[in-house]
Amino acid sequence: MNFSITGFVSEDVSASLDIVANPFADELRTRLTNIDSSCPLALLVYGPIILSPALGSVDSDVKVSRRTRSIILSENTGHEAWMAATRQERLHMYASALKAALAKVDVESLPTRFRTEITEAIDAAVHAIASNTESADV
Repeated sequence: MNFSITGFVSEDVSASLDIVANPFADELRTRLTNIDSSCPLALLVYGPIILSPALGSVDSDVKVSRRTRSIILSENTGHEAWMAATRQERLHMYASALKAALAKVDVESLPTRFRTEITEAIDAAVHAIASNTESADV
């Protein structure tokens, strides 16, 4: 299974998101290769939504394509909370929002067994990154 990142963020968030999202995506991709090949999902795309209130809002969303075996997730994260957070807190916010979005996918599209494996891979990726950046802030 592959993992790709995108995002719908305001300009003041972009750099701090990259610092969190890129290492997270690398860690998660490594872990997702261990998921059973019978998983109905070939691609998971995640795009956090972190917008300045001046830009308005965009709804969280889940899109499932059985044809391409992909799921595209977007989940809102509070702009003010993101801007005030440390690097570690942003990492946890990013992963928590991904898991919240993943929980919205229906069981028919992503059976519980695979959802659990992906959630465990997310947690392992967070742990690996947090261990390497314990005291760093953005």
